Order: sequence, then C-alpha cells, then structure tokens
Amino acid sequence: MKLFRTVSLSALAVALISSASSGQIVSGSASMKLTGPADKASRVQVQIKAIQNLRTELVRWLGTEAEISIDTTNPIAGRGLDMFLDTCRNAAKMESSFKGKSLTVSYVLSGDLIREKIVSFNNTVDEMAVAAWRTLLNARSTNDFGSIYVKGLSGLFYTMVHLGPPLATPDSGGRDLADDLRRTVQGVFDRMSVKSSAPILSGKTGHVITDPPVLTVLLDSLPLPGVTFSGRLQDGTVLFSAVVNDEGKVALENLKMPFVANGTLFEIGPNAAPVLGMTGYINPADLGIRLDKGQIQSCIFKLVKTVYTLDYKASSVNNITMPPDFASSTHVKKFLKDSCFLKEGGAGDPIDLAITIKTQVSSYTYDETEEIGIKVTSQIIVNGLLLQPPREKTNTMVFEKRYNRYLTPPYGLYFWEANGKLREAIKATIAGL
Repeated sequence: MKLFRTVSLSALAVALISSASSGQIVSGSASMKLTGPADKASRVQVQIKAIQNLRTELVRWLGTEAEISIDTTNPIAGRGLDMFLDTCRNAAKMESSFKGKSLTVSYVLSGDLIREKIVSFNNTVDEMAVAAWRTLLNARSTNDFGSIYVKGLSGLFYTMVHLGPPLATPDSGGRDLADDLRRTVQGVFDRMSVKSSAPILSGKTGHVITDPPVLTVLLDSLPLPGVTFSGRLQDGTVLFSAVVNDEGKVALENLKMPFVANGTLFEIGPNAAPVLGMTGYINPADLGIRLDKGQIQSCIFKLVKTVYTLDYKASSVNNITMPPDFASSTHVKKFLKDSCFLKEGGAGDPIDLAITIKTQVSSYTYDETEEIGIKVTSQIIVNGLLLQPPREKTNTMVFEKRYNRYLTPPYGLYFWEANGKLREAIKATIAGL
C-alpha cells in the first residue's frame, strides 16, 4: 500500500541535492483584521492558520521538487505529513507584522532546508521502523502475538510515512520492509476471531445500555489481549473503546445510547490508533490490512424512548415580534421527538428528563458601524431525574447577527437560523448528562 508516490533512489537523491531550485522559498501566511491591538489570542489564531497554509505549500513542494505525492485523504499519510510539518515549522523563520488593522504571520523555509529536513526525518522514522521489525522477529520466535500485533502496526506506520523510495528489510537482499511487516501483521488478523454475546444494544437515549454484550477475541483458540476495539456509528463517530483483557473479553460497559433511530447499525472492530499514538479511530485497512474474516462485529440499537417534560418560555424585548412557532414550545417538542427520539411524559409516567428552556430575543444598536444586532439568548437546563446518581446539565446558547440599521432585517431567516442553533444546543446539553 503506497501513500507516497516515489521515484527511484537515484532520482530522489538528485532532487534533494540539486541546486536548481535552491533559492526557492516556501512559505505559509495568514492575515486577520483586528479591531484593536494584536493580543495573544489573535496571534495564536493567525499562527495556526499560517501553519495550515504552510502544510499545503509543503505538499505542493514535495510533489513538484522531490516528486513525492502524498495522499492527504489517508489518515496515516496525514499523520506523517503533520510530523514532517512539525520539524519544518520548528526550523522555519517566523515573520509577523501589524499594519493598519491587519495582523500577518508567515512561516518561511528555503528549499535547501526542506531537503535537509527530509533526510533527518527519514533517518528518524527509518530507525523506528527497523527497531520495530527486529523486536517483531524476536516476538515471532516466542509466539508473542500481542507484541507482533503492536510492533507490526507501529513498524508499518513508520515505513508508510517515510518520504521517498521504500525502505528495505535489513539483511533481506532488498525486500520492501513495509511488505514484510504487513504480511506478518496480516497473519495475526487472519487468525483472529471475534464473537459477540448479543447483537442488540438496548436502552434509553442518554442512558447506559442495558445488558451490555461481551466480545470474545481469540487468536485461533487462545485469548488475544491488549488489542483495542472501538465501536462506531455509520458516520464514523466513535462511541466506545476498550482493550481486550487477559481472558480475551471486551464488555461494552458504560456505552450510552446515542441520539439514533431504532435499527441504527453499530460496528465494533480493531482500532489501530492507540498503537500509533493517535486519537479517534484508525482502521487497520488504512495500513493496508484486510479485515474480511469477521473481525468486525455489527450490532443494532433498539431504542427504549426516554420520557421528558418541557418547560419552555420565550420572551421578546425591544418590540421584536417572534414567529408563532418560535414563541411556542411546539418546534422544540417536534425536535425532541424526531431528532432526539424522546417521548413526552403523560400523567403517571416516570420522568427521565426534566427540560427547562428560557429564551429571550433582544436587539442592540451599534452606532459606530451603523448596524442593528438581533440576539437570541437561551438558557437550557436538563435534569436527569432517573440517572444514578441524578445529574443536571446547564448550557447557554447565544446567537447574534448584525444588519444594516437602515434596512429591515430578514427576521424570518434569522429565526430559522436561531432555531437551528437552539436545537444544536439542546442536543448537546442532553448528550452531556
């Protein structure tokens, strides 16, 4: 699996030592208009944007000057690029200026300096890859499959972020080290079996699922401890991660029922991110590993609707007329039913969530800019009455937009946007319990 399109060793060497473009400058710049002095927060924000632009320019330079094309859609290549960016950023010259009301920050590198950093970067990752391979060989001689898994994936990572022609396996006569590592790790995955005690995940939205199933992870017939498994929704959101214990078990404990409809699919499979020192989820397939022998388990969410009560009040000052659907609780109740999958409580129902929302609409005049501002401020309080222990979550949503004071503001559009912001805040508050 190639993340970097490379040329031959001799061609790359020529590209790196060539002085044809030694005077070329690579820079990433960003500017921001400020209303006052350039404070620390503003400088940091501009620096971050400048570094992002430097990243883009490095990708372009690597492709045109070193003939190394990086697949930035692959998270492994992206991580490797960020590692290389860090080395370049630390060596770059940072320039900043504040003219008028604009703050500009630039990171500047010469082509020669980038070439030096390619060499030093490769020396570092190559050393890590070879060390992982040698440790893997020792682990293979003792059938230490946990170490084979860890060192195989980490070594594979370092070979794949190497900038240039493939790294050869030591004492192999020129074999590709990435191929040798991938072949060894693939052997572990091919012998891995994963079984779930139940395919159904049942519970109330926001509550821990009831009777959580247990995964059993084996290599042939023996436990395979130390492997991280993560559960994801179809949009890639990771809701659960746990490490296989010494008995080969992973219990889906403390998994909360998300805001999903009945029948939503939940996939649980090996996650390479912890081995690689990364966060979130890294599919072993991104390292060229095939998962076609049942290593990924699929479960289905079965929703037991959470019962709620709602106390919603909306008020207006400055003579702003709210749309009827915004002034009443109808739009909130529809959202809680359709998007949060909650059920409004009736007489005698045990109440899971007591939701209170206080909304105020106001306007402000900004004479210096000849604008009028419309602001919606909502305080959201959610009480989880049946949680153990009961918990309360509070959130404040503020949404303001400014318009030319001599024109009639588009109130309909504004309240439509404000409603969307309020919904996001409600959902985040309930999920934060």
